[in-house]
Amino acid sequence: MNTRWQVSVYLWLCVSCVGIAMNASYAAQENNEYVPIERAKQQAFSKPKSALISRAVFNKEQPVESVLLSPDGLKMSYVIKENKRKQLWVYDIALDKHVKLITAHNLENLSWTADSNRLVYVDAKRVVFVGLSKQQLAQTRYRLSDANTLFVKTDSYNPDAFWLLKYDVSQSMYSLIKVDSHSNLKKDSHFKRNSDEQSDSHSHSKSDSHSKSDSHSNESIQYRSPLPIMNFWADKKAVRFVSLMGNDYQSIVQLLADGEREIIKCEVFDTCKIHHWSAQTHTLLLSGQIDNDTATLHAINTKTGIKKAITTENSPPFDASQFFVSPEGKPFLLGYETQYVHYEALTPNAEALLNRLTSRISDNIYRFTPDKSLTHWLVAEEDQQSGNVHFRLYLAESDTWISPLSHIEPSQTDATWSALRVPIQYQASDGMPLFGYLTLPSGYKASEVPLVVFPHGGPWNRSHGSYNRISQFMANRGYAVFEPNFRGSTGMGQAYMTSAQRDFGNGRVQQDIIDSVDYLLENGVGRADRLAIVGHSFGGFSAINALAFTPDKFSVAFAAAAPNNMSDTIRHYKSSIPAVFLPMRLPRFSALMGDITNRQDVSYLYEQSPDKHWQNIDKPLYMWAGAQDDRVAIEDVREFALRLHADGKAISLVSDAREGHSPNSSLAKDGYLYLLERALFSHLHGRMEEKMTPSLTRYFDKFTSIDTNGVSN
Repeated sequence: MNTRWQVSVYLWLCVSCVGIAMNASYAAQENNEYVPIERAKQQAFSKPKSALISRAVFNKEQPVESVLLSPDGLKMSYVIKENKRKQLWVYDIALDKHVKLITAHNLENLSWTADSNRLVYVDAKRVVFVGLSKQQLAQTRYRLSDANTLFVKTDSYNPDAFWLLKYDVSQSMYSLIKVDSHSNLKKDSHFKRNSDEQSDSHSHSKSDSHSKSDSHSNESIQYRSPLPIMNFWADKKAVRFVSLMGNDYQSIVQLLADGEREIIKCEVFDTCKIHHWSAQTHTLLLSGQIDNDTATLHAINTKTGIKKAITTENSPPFDASQFFVSPEGKPFLLGYETQYVHYEALTPNAEALLNRLTSRISDNIYRFTPDKSLTHWLVAEEDQQSGNVHFRLYLAESDTWISPLSHIEPSQTDATWSALRVPIQYQASDGMPLFGYLTLPSGYKASEVPLVVFPHGGPWNRSHGSYNRISQFMANRGYAVFEPNFRGSTGMGQAYMTSAQRDFGNGRVQQDIIDSVDYLLENGVGRADRLAIVGHSFGGFSAINALAFTPDKFSVAFAAAAPNNMSDTIRHYKSSIPAVFLPMRLPRFSALMGDITNRQDVSYLYEQSPDKHWQNIDKPLYMWAGAQDDRVAIEDVREFALRLHADGKAISLVSDAREGHSPNSSLAKDGYLYLLERALFSHLHGRMEEKMTPSLTRYFDKFTSIDTNGVSN
């Protein structure tokens, strides 16, 4: 059902986002189980040693992205990258025909219109409608006025309408706006709305449940609130439900003719997405944790208040992350990202369909996305050995499979160099069971190879069961790699996430990471005299933490886009992002990490940070940073590196003036991997592709700010 929307709450990208990856990946396994370490060690040792694979292989990009099935299931759109531009294509299933529509710099918020006859995207603040033939020109239907006006989605009923969320900074007021762009097009194909043109008649109080329109703009404010509108549900006539973010909780509110009624409260860190409402049965379908530890779909009777969690006896102890509802508004299918993947059928028809879908899925990573009627399904499979993504269509009515993109997708190859990667469970020093993913180099005794611990970013994120190019890269160089899902990680339920108890820095979360290393060493994985810690964003913070608080444990650390004091990073993030996002995200930061307006919280974060304890660092540190990073201030990174350098510590800093939080260009990605490779090779003595291209040499000459480690030597 395409009637839901939610602004992302994660402030930092996980390291897997450095490359091109699926937005959400699931690895197909018959049994979602943890693998015993001894079995993994034997399997990895029995494989032949792999050849040294070029960095370029690990940096390769997928040729196709943003694949979308139309609401009627008869067409599929996709994007092909062409240098720095993107081509938008459409495939007609009945005609078996591909048509190139446009080429643009950006295709943000790409989505289908309700009638499946056009595509909509945002580029340079323009909302653009694109017809499905070369004869139909792309038409600018609207221009977003500023950074605090967000395109939300196309309307589920009117093919000319779409939704915006606007934040008025002067009034501290959010407005949910519906725009009917049909007459905008008649008047001006490059229609632009300025804030000065908006009539005072648009000003509604929070309790207004009916929309008012400006005859000149065809915009109607459907709802206003001083609280952030996180998501909403609307039928053909009006908005019926909204989710509002408060300082202490989220409220799911029903909008009635005579006012508003709160249906349920959710924790600020719960997703609480509205999926469907039936006026006949008064049933609201809402996903989230709510009264459960793990997220699932909930049916709430809005008249009686009775709620029921929709689970089965086979539901795994993980948060459901995909929710499929039938056209009649009945729960149909749930998707879970477990150690690998699990789909749970909720009806006999869903079970029959799921059996047909999974019967043609190999042991790869996959994700299902249906059309509106749940009859045509887009299946995205990612090869767990190579990371290549393949898209297929399943037409349930005729039990037919189609591979429409086989002519441009990478061929199915046997990536014999790929290392074994398995989920393992371990116990933290305080007894809590945790898990992560272990990657072992092929053909080596696990006890004889160096060990790299690789904590994910976020921190409210997780390591997945999918292909991880950085882990595979390090394993190819001869290192065992472990990605711990420390407490605070998401996807494993509320208790797993909140048990961090805001104890970041040199606290419980960092101890979970150290405990994973100790567990592996005790079980014959890695050498205690050759340990490294590698991370990006929050993972980079953890890497610097390790050198500051456990200086005798690791031989070297690699930290990319890394904060050194979380309170400073939150302040920078607060000052660098559009104001529209702040009230949405800060309550979750306050609940899960710390309130930067509270002196005690700020002091605690500083006392537990490497910013305070930097003098303890006595092992080599390699850092990469993007000067355009809007999450981690480049000034803080440089000041920290200069402080270490002035004290005679071994520090290298590569600061790319053109990049943001993660490397984006091919050259920056190559430089990123080379810096990581050099750090591990110099101190753990694995393998290395030492040859530097002239362009890579120039890259380091240009962007290396500090280098006492001899990166380019």
